[in-house]
Amino acid sequence: MSEPTRLGPGEALFDFLAECIHDFVQKNGLSETPLPLGFTFSFPMEQKALDVGILVTWTKSFNCPGVVGTDAALQLTQAMKRQGKLKVASRSTDDIFWQAKGN
Repeated sequence: MSEPTRLGPGEALFDFLAECIHDFVQKNGLSETPLPLGFTFSFPMEQKALDVGILVTWTKSFNCPGVVGTDAALQLTQAMKRQGKLKVASRSTDDIFWQAKGN
């Protein structure tokens, strides 16, 4: 991912992520029906609900203005609405992913 995407406006980051998801869905012929999406957002979050996660701080060379203190799942959902039919159904940290995977 480019530095301007990691450090630029949050909307541009989520639009980039939504574009990647949209491309995957299109390439795999999955665009005919709405698909629920769970995503791993590997940053410190305060999870308020299954589909609500408030970003506490950026890490890992990311620092997009306007995202800390907001709902990352909502931002991704809004970006995906601009791309197509997907909606975020759940959000987790990478810790949850690794626990579910068994590592």
